[in-house]
Amino acid sequence: MAPCEVSATVRATPATIWSSCFEPMKWESWDPDLRELKDVSGPCDSGTTCTFAMNNGQDIPAELIDVRKNECLTFRGKAFFGTVKFEGNVLYRKIPTRRLFRG
Repeated sequence: MAPCEVSATVRATPATIWSSCFEPMKWESWDPDLRELKDVSGPCDSGTTCTFAMNNGQDIPAELIDVRKNECLTFRGKAFFGTVKFEGNVLYRKIPTRRLFRG
Protein backbone atom coordinates (compact mmCIF):
# COMPACT_ATOMS: atom_id res chain seq x y z
CA MET A 1 0.00 0.00 0.00
CA ALA A 2 1.27 3.47 -0.86
CA PRO A 3 1.91 5.92 1.96
CA CYS A 4 -0.59 8.67 2.65
CA GLU A 5 0.88 12.15 2.91
CA VAL A 6 -0.81 15.21 4.35
CA SER A 7 0.78 18.61 4.78
CA ALA A 8 -0.19 22.03 6.06
CA THR A 9 1.42 25.43 5.98
CA VAL A 10 0.97 27.69 8.99
CA ARG A 11 2.38 31.01 10.10
CA ALA A 12 3.80 30.09 13.46
CA THR A 13 7.11 29.16 15.01
CA PRO A 14 7.83 25.50 15.79
CA ALA A 15 7.64 26.36 19.52
CA THR A 16 4.16 27.84 19.08
CA ILE A 17 2.95 24.81 17.13
CA TRP A 18 4.42 22.44 19.69
CA SER A 19 2.98 24.21 22.74
CA SER A 20 -0.50 24.60 21.26
CA CYS A 21 -0.94 21.37 19.27
CA PHE A 22 1.29 18.62 20.63
CA GLU A 23 2.51 19.30 24.15
CA PRO A 24 -0.97 19.43 25.73
CA MET A 25 -1.83 16.10 24.00
CA LYS A 26 -4.98 17.65 22.51
CA TRP A 27 -4.46 16.40 18.96
CA GLU A 28 -8.17 16.60 18.20
CA SER A 29 -7.68 20.38 17.96
CA TRP A 30 -5.81 19.91 14.65
CA ASP A 31 -6.74 16.43 13.37
CA PRO A 32 -10.25 16.46 11.84
CA ASP A 33 -10.52 12.63 11.93
CA LEU A 34 -9.84 12.42 15.66
CA ARG A 35 -12.57 12.86 18.28
CA GLU A 36 -10.14 12.72 21.23
CA LEU A 37 -7.02 11.12 22.66
CA LYS A 38 -7.92 8.68 25.43
CA ASP A 39 -5.89 6.83 28.04
CA VAL A 40 -2.84 9.06 27.58
CA SER A 41 -0.04 7.59 29.72
CA GLY A 42 2.13 10.71 29.95
CA PRO A 43 3.39 13.85 28.23
CA CYS A 44 4.23 14.18 24.55
CA ASP A 45 7.41 12.14 24.78
CA SER A 46 8.85 8.91 23.41
CA GLY A 47 7.22 5.90 25.07
CA THR A 48 3.92 7.60 25.84
CA THR A 49 0.91 5.51 24.83
CA CYS A 50 -2.63 6.62 24.04
CA THR A 51 -5.75 5.61 22.18
CA PHE A 52 -6.95 7.52 19.14
CA ALA A 53 -10.75 7.76 19.48
CA MET A 54 -11.70 8.33 15.85
CA ASN A 55 -14.83 10.11 14.62
CA ASN A 56 -15.98 6.86 12.99
CA GLY A 57 -16.19 5.22 16.45
CA GLN A 58 -13.01 3.16 16.19
CA ASP A 59 -10.47 3.24 19.04
CA ILE A 60 -6.89 2.75 17.86
CA PRO A 61 -4.04 2.23 20.37
CA ALA A 62 -0.78 4.02 19.54
CA GLU A 63 2.64 4.74 20.96
CA LEU A 64 4.90 7.76 20.49
CA ILE A 65 8.27 6.35 19.46
CA ASP A 66 10.48 9.28 18.40
CA VAL A 67 9.66 12.66 19.88
CA ARG A 68 11.98 15.64 19.51
CA LYS A 69 10.45 18.84 20.87
CA ASN A 70 9.91 21.56 18.26
CA GLU A 71 11.30 19.29 15.51
CA CYS A 72 9.36 16.09 14.87
CA LEU A 73 7.43 13.19 16.30
CA THR A 74 6.67 9.66 15.17
CA PHE A 75 3.86 7.44 16.38
CA ARG A 76 2.82 3.90 15.52
CA GLY A 77 0.12 1.40 16.30
CA LYS A 78 -2.17 -1.31 15.02
CA ALA A 79 -5.77 -1.17 13.84
CA PHE A 80 -8.47 -3.62 12.77
CA PHE A 81 -7.65 -6.20 15.45
CA GLY A 82 -3.92 -5.95 14.74
CA THR A 83 -4.20 -6.72 11.03
CA VAL A 84 -3.11 -3.23 9.94
CA LYS A 85 0.04 -1.54 11.22
CA PHE A 86 0.56 2.18 10.84
CA GLU A 87 3.21 4.77 11.48
CA GLY A 88 2.78 8.52 11.40
CA ASN A 89 5.49 11.15 11.16
CA VAL A 90 5.09 14.84 11.91
CA LEU A 91 8.01 16.95 10.75
CA TYR A 92 8.40 20.68 11.19
CA ARG A 93 10.08 22.43 8.31
CA LYS A 94 10.63 26.15 8.08
CA ILE A 95 9.67 27.58 4.73
CA PRO A 96 11.60 30.70 3.73
CA THR A 97 9.43 33.77 3.46
CA ARG A 98 9.58 36.11 0.53
CA ARG A 99 10.05 39.76 1.20
CA LEU A 100 8.83 42.39 -1.18
CA PHE A 101 11.17 45.28 -1.60
CA ARG A 102 9.78 48.62 -2.58
CA GLY A 103 12.14 50.98 -4.27
